[in-house]
This record gives sequence, C-alpha cells and structure tokens, in this order.
Amino acid sequence: MSATPRPPRWAAWLLARALPPGSFGHSVRRDLEAEFEQACATGSAAAARRWYAWEAVKLAARFTWEAIRPGRGPGGGGGMEHPVRNVRLALRRLGRSPGFTVVAALTMALGIGANVAIFSVVDAVLLDPLPYRDADALVAVYEWRVEADNRTNVVNPGNWRAWRDRSEGFASMTAVSMLQPVTVRHGAEARETVVQYADPVFFDVLGMEAALGRTFVSSTGGAEGFEVVLADDHWRERFGADPDVLGRSLDINGSPAVVVGVLPPEYVVFGEGTEMWVSLDLTRGDQTNSGRWLFVVGRRADGVTFEGAAAELRTIMSALRDEYPDFNDGWDVNPVPLKQSVVGDVSQALWILLGAVGVLLLIACANVANLFLVRATERQREMAVRTSLGASGRALAALLLTESFLVAAMGAALGVGLAYVGTGLLAHRMPDAFAMPRVEAAGVDATVLGFALGLSALTGLLFGLVPALQAARTSPAATLNAEGRGPSRRTGLLRNGLVVGEVALSVVLLAGAALFGRSLVTLLNVDPGIEPDQVVAARVNLSGPTYGADGERARIFDRLLTRLEERPGVASAGGITFLPMDGMGAATGLWPGDRPPPPADSRTAADIRNVAGDYFGTMGITLLDGRVFDARDGADGPRTVVVSRALAERFWPDERAVGKPLVIDWVDHEPWEIVGVVEDVHLQGLDAQPGGVVYHHYPKAPFFSWLHIVVRAGATGEATGTALREELDAVAAGAPLGTVRSMSDVVRRSAARPRMTTFLMLVFAGMATLLAAVGLYGVLSYAVSQRVREIGVRIAIGARPRDVLALVVRQGTGLVAVGLVLGLGTALLGGGVVSALLFGIEPRDPLALAGAAGLLFAVALVACVLPAWQASRVPPSEALRAE
Repeated sequence: MSATPRPPRWAAWLLARALPPGSFGHSVRRDLEAEFEQACATGSAAAARRWYAWEAVKLAARFTWEAIRPGRGPGGGGGMEHPVRNVRLALRRLGRSPGFTVVAALTMALGIGANVAIFSVVDAVLLDPLPYRDADALVAVYEWRVEADNRTNVVNPGNWRAWRDRSEGFASMTAVSMLQPVTVRHGAEARETVVQYADPVFFDVLGMEAALGRTFVSSTGGAEGFEVVLADDHWRERFGADPDVLGRSLDINGSPAVVVGVLPPEYVVFGEGTEMWVSLDLTRGDQTNSGRWLFVVGRRADGVTFEGAAAELRTIMSALRDEYPDFNDGWDVNPVPLKQSVVGDVSQALWILLGAVGVLLLIACANVANLFLVRATERQREMAVRTSLGASGRALAALLLTESFLVAAMGAALGVGLAYVGTGLLAHRMPDAFAMPRVEAAGVDATVLGFALGLSALTGLLFGLVPALQAARTSPAATLNAEGRGPSRRTGLLRNGLVVGEVALSVVLLAGAALFGRSLVTLLNVDPGIEPDQVVAARVNLSGPTYGADGERARIFDRLLTRLEERPGVASAGGITFLPMDGMGAATGLWPGDRPPPPADSRTAADIRNVAGDYFGTMGITLLDGRVFDARDGADGPRTVVVSRALAERFWPDERAVGKPLVIDWVDHEPWEIVGVVEDVHLQGLDAQPGGVVYHHYPKAPFFSWLHIVVRAGATGEATGTALREELDAVAAGAPLGTVRSMSDVVRRSAARPRMTTFLMLVFAGMATLLAAVGLYGVLSYAVSQRVREIGVRIAIGARPRDVLALVVRQGTGLVAVGLVLGLGTALLGGGVVSALLFGIEPRDPLALAGAAGLLFAVALVACVLPAWQASRVPPSEALRAE
C-alpha cells in the first residue's frame, strides 16, 4: 500500500466523545489507532477499517455499561441506579401487556428483518471487498468502441500484449477469454463444459489461491497436456467433491489436459458460469488484427494512482491507433476499478432497495412510538406516584428506555430470523432471479448481526426517547391534577404528526413501487421480435476432431434438424450460434458494398449470427422482404445473407435492401448479397434497443463449432429434450447436449432484475401501507376512547350516528390528506433518483403517483371508518355512566 489510510472518521468521532479524559478507555483509543495502522500494513485497508469500526462499537458498548452500572460513571460519579432491576421491572411490565408487547415486537421485526435482509445483500455485493489480495489495486481494462459508445468491449490479444509490455504503471497484467463451450471427455462420457482459456498468471495477478492443489504453472502442462483448474461447484457436481481429482486426465476438444487444482467457492471475476479454466498462452502468433475476445485485468504498481495508470494506457492506445489504423481507428481504452466493473449497474438498485427498507423501518418506529405514547399517557399516574416517592426523572427515563430497548431487542431477534429466511431465498434459492454478481455470498454473518444490533439500539432509542423525556419532566402535582383529562395537547399533536409522517413515507414507497410496476409492465409488453411460446432450445457442441472438419459438422447439423422435423408433434426446427437474450454474441463492422469503404473509426457495427434449418420460422421472426435461406444457399451456392430491419433502414432508408451488396469486416472484404430482410429481434434484452443484425447461413460461415438447436413442438420441454437427445445420438453418438431450456424462460430471465426489484418494492410498499393503516387506526381508536363522554353527549342532544361517523372520519382523513400532500411532494422531488432504473415511463408519471395516492387513501379511509363506526354506536347512557 502506498499510504496508510486513516481510521474511519465516524469511529474516531465516536471514541473521541464516548471516552472523555479520565475514563478507562481514553488511552485505549491511541492503542486502537496504532493497531489499525499495523493491520493496514499487513492486510487490506478495507479489512482494517472494518476491524477498527467493530472494535469501536465494542469499546463504546463497554463504556456504556461502565456508565450505567451502579455506583460508576464516566468520571467516577454515580451512574443510573439499578439497571438490572430496571430490566426486571421492564420485563414484568411488558409481560402484563402481552398484546402491546407482541404487536410492538412484530412491528419492529418487520422493519428490522427487511433491513437486515437487504443489508446482507448490499454487504455481499457492494461493501465486502473482492476476494483477492489487495483488490483495491486491481483494474479491469476494456476496449471502447467510440462510434457506438460501447465502453466495455472485450480486448484484442495484440493490444493487451502491448499494454502489458509497454506499461510501467501496472506491475502485472493478465487476461482470460470469453466463455467457451467445449466438449470434455472423461473416460467414455462426453459432456459440454463452459471453460475460459486463461493466461498462466491469471490467478497469480488476482491473488487467488487454490483450495485444493494449485493454480497454473505453465500454459502447456508438458506431455500430460494443458493444465486445468476446476470451479468449486463443478468439482462438487461433476466429480462428487473427490479430493483425488488432482492429476486426473481429461480430453478437451481432442486435446489432453490434466486437473491441477480446485478453486475456493468465491466469485471469480469475468468467470460467472465458468466450470473450469484452461491455461493457455493467449499471445501466441501475431494477433493484433485478429478480433477481440479477451477480458483483461491489471494490478497497479506500488505508488501509482488509478488516474496515472489510466492516462498511461490511453497514451499507449493512441500509439496503437497509429501503428494499426485499419484495426484500431475508432477504438480507445477504458480502464475501470475492478470492483466497479464487477458491481456494474446493480449498485443503484441495491441502494434504492436499502433506502426503501429504511423508510419502512421509520414507519415501523413511528407506529411503535405511537403505541409507547399511548402507554405513557396511561401510565401518567404511575410515573407521578414514583416521582412522589423519590424517583428521579432520570431514573424514570431509564426505566422507559429499558422497556423500549427490550422491545427493540425482541423485534431484532425476530427480524434476524426473518432476514435469515429472506436472505436464504434471495441468495441461495433465487440467485438467478435476483441476477446480481456475488449475491450467493449474502448471509447473516457477524457483520450483518452487528448491523442488526446497532439497528435495534437505534430504533429503541428512536421510539422510546419521547416517552422517556416526558417521564423525565414529570411533575407529580400537575399529573395528578390532570388525571382523567386524557393526554396533553402536545402529546396529541405529536401522535398526529407521527401518523402524518407514516402516511407521507408510505406514499413515497407506494409511488416508487408503482413506478417500478409500471416500468416492468411496459418492459414485459415489449415485442421481443420472436414468438417464444412452445419453443425449446439446447446447445449442441461438435468441438474437437471427433466430428471432422467444418463441412462435416454442417452436414451433422443438417441431418439432426431434418430428423427432428420428421418427428411427430414437431412443427419446425432450426439452429443459431447465439440465442437471443442469452448474454453472449459476436459483432463486427460492415458497410454497403456499392459504396466506398468508410474509415475504420466510422464503420457501423452489427451483430453476427449463423443460422441453420428453419430458424426464422421456428422462432416466429417475421420475413419483411425477400426470402430466408433455402437449398440455393448451400455450401456451394452464392454468398448470401439475411439482415434485420434496423440494418436495412440504416443503409437504405428509402430503397429496397434486397439485392444490395454488403461487405462484412470479419474474414475478407468480398461482398455478400442480401436476399432477405426480417423483423428486428431484441438480442441483448427487452430493455436494449434492437440493433443491426446480419444472419449467415451456417454452412457458409461456420465460425463456431456449436449451434443452439431450437425446436417448436406441442410437447412439453422435457419430451422435446428427450427427442433432441435421441436424434442427436442417431447422427453423432455421444455428442454432448447442453441444458434444455424453453425460450419463454430465456426471455423472462432477461427481465429478471427489474422483476425482482419491482417485487421487493411492492412487498415493502405493501408492508408500509399496512403499518400506516394500523397506525392511523390506532390513533383514531384512542382518540375515540378519550372522547366517549363527548360523543355520548352529542348523541344525547340529537346528533345522528352519521354525524358522529363524519366527525371521526374528517379527523382521520385530514391527517391522511396532509400526509398525502407531503408524500407526493417528496416523491415528485425525488423521482430523479430512480429514473435510471425505469423503462418507458417518466419518474414523475402521473398515473403511478395518482395510483399510489388513491390506494393509500382508500386503505386509510377503511382505517378511519372502523373506529368512526364504533364511535357512532356508543349508547349515551353507557358514555355518561363511564364518566
């Protein structure tokens, strides 16, 4: 580390004020700071900060105990008397009111549980350092296609080699390939496996060590073959967690390989979904002009800042543009801190969810504070008697605060249990649905428990402080003289203010949930360009020498598709290299062949897909002009392509694209003839605007040894998968078949994150609305109970029940109206916070805001009507007799 970081300022502030001169812990502060600096020198700064913060919390807790235990205080004076007796008294009082205790504890459990569950995810995804040595020094390096503003493009091997060799700001720089499906044979069994080819020093640069065996030493493995490191889950699922897996021989696409290690179950950057890593010299040959397919990560040299290293890389890239203009013009370099690269665009969604549960907790606190205010009002005589008998205001406040802390502790205990279940669902049962990196690491660990402990203390203080302060200022004479007249005006205003605050906060949450809900509905109503229902897909991998050259692979796929279409119940079958909305793809530059070639830095980029069989008909992609591929486009036929509407309109907005030549900057610069135009398809996701696509006929451009076979059939996905397996065995016995999936699931998964965010927001908003309604009902019910005599007199002198009903409802709806105005104003001002997460609607969408306000008003109206109806049925004789 170039410099020793300072301890967290908040922790230093806490110690400076919690440990005054003369106390036992004042000298400990200096010792802690010295130990902190030593921890920084031997480990990461992030870990040292967490350690220091935890030590500060423990020290503050110890100091608090020293301050309150009998006969002790910060400076040796008396502290609060008899805290243990206060706990016993508080438990006894709470036990006498089980209904109050249960309702208060459950209310806090909802708020604390939601906060702890979401915080556990935030901690795992955003706050925990990456599981690498000195992770703060790691930088992800992408290429940036300026014309398309694609800032996270994969990297060319030649460019990476130049960055690595010419840079002085990076102590080391390594790379790993994009995910590659390969055929792995272990014994007689062949299985498709997702691998990444890695630079031999990849794990060394990251600072990862193997949990079993070792990581790479060489790129060839000598006579035994390439070296292989297994992912933990693949080791457990494929090899049964066998510790003797080391040294086992594998066959990868016909090449020998040997297992040398197993990684720990930790997140590997750029490797989500990877089952094994294969060591390979990624700089073999002259690859400066051979495409882009690497992920690059570098470790900054000691004393070099991120800004300095980034500036140096940009200088090197400028030189590479001059050296290789045809390949690098229009490209720049984009270094990003590795943590930022891993987190990506999920941080905003997580912080918004954490803010939402924070609002929910405030509503819960307001509800419990109202309960405690009612309880404090009912205990005015008790407090007055205690004061008359010599109890100090401080002692009364301590007793009431003890009760609130006990309720908060009960709520926290229940909340942690709820959070444990909720976190397990989010992180382990639904990680695919949550669609966030590192979410599997979320759990209720020591950090999360510390957060829950701090949260319970804070909430106990929040809802217990006002009753405690009131008790501390108790005047026995005034209290006894006021007995029977109900709560003071100040207390009534405070309780009404808490209800207004609950309503306002609930409106904010409901408005947010409504915005996310409207956004999700708009997203799900987007036409994906395909008809996914009744379509099943599975990847067939013909990698390796077993299946012959490219021409033989094409013939195997043709026979497979023909046999599938001949099966009963199968309407059609086809194939494509990369499925729409599946997260992978390939792209290159192109231009109209009847025009001069544009400069390299201004060429249009388009996605490239190789298709076979009746792919367009199977996927339900509409043909707009011309034709799709047929027998005329075989291996010996003309060079033909089909393009998407977006590409045709870009180059020929006022002309017919069919028959036009197109030059594709992939293998050669010979033109291809456009024979058809099809409807646009959302390749990257429903929220990504469709771009230009060029479809090759597979026999003409077999760049890949695999195809995703898509089958439209009336049978179930399982039956179709069985048919696929049988027909594949008939044309290529033992060839691996990937996971069988329905296209409907693929499309749904592309919207997984907004769906989960919306679901959680709706849950939190629903809980907030329920709590606000309960709080309003409680305030009005208590108000009615205090006005029984008044209501009885009104009815006795001729007031009709509906007049009493209207009186109480007006009181409640007035509070609701004020809360609605405040909440809608806050939602309008803060709408920009969520704008980046919305699709197709504005953050101040009037329908969403009106819907939120209308729903809350309807629920609040029910909460008002119930106590009002009870009040209207009060018999005058009973009301006056009660007086």
